Amino acid sequence: MKILLLCSLLASAPAFGQNTSAVGNAPAVGMEDLNATNGFRTYKFGTPISSMPALKPDGEDRYIAPQEPLRIGNVELKSLYFVPYEGKLTTVVFTSVGEENCTKLLAMLKAQYGPGLDAGPEKTVWLGGVVTVFYEKQTSISDTVSSGIVNTPNCTVYLGSTALAAEKATKEGTKKAAKSTKKSTNRIR
Repeated sequence: MKILLLCSLLASAPAFGQNTSAVGNAPAVGMEDLNATNGFRTYKFGTPISSMPALKPDGEDRYIAPQEPLRIGNVELKSLYFVPYEGKLTTVVFTSVGEENCTKLLAMLKAQYGPGLDAGPEKTVWLGGVVTVFYEKQTSISDTVSSGIVNTPNCTVYLGSTALAAEKATKEGTKKAAKSTKKSTNRIR
């Protein structure tokens, strides 16, 4: 579900080659670098998963890189996943746990890419022409202690290829429309 939300956000990103920020048409701070990198660390979006031997399957629709450090700057990560679409790397998803880590992670993103755009409560998006970043903070009930239940915030960052997400959203939209048409036709008969 969250990957589908990301695809919708990525698909609504500006046309290729455009960068936006919360201030008019000014380029977002650091988005040029992110767009030029077009990936995460040494992993480039659009590259066939089969050509990345460091990635290992971890479920049906995602991969892990066991050798990759679970850390970004001074933020400890809980997980780091690589998500393909049609065999190509499309999205990198990483999660951190704890208020301090989430605050640091959001501050790092804002320092690197600018203030971003408000995408809802505790959600920020940075729309690049090539790459889009989506940050989401949630509170989960993770521990029970003698004083009661402890709510622990966690935050997830989705870093994805704008073009591949748009392609996926278009194809999924076409499939849904075809199914809807077929159901309507069956009701008429």
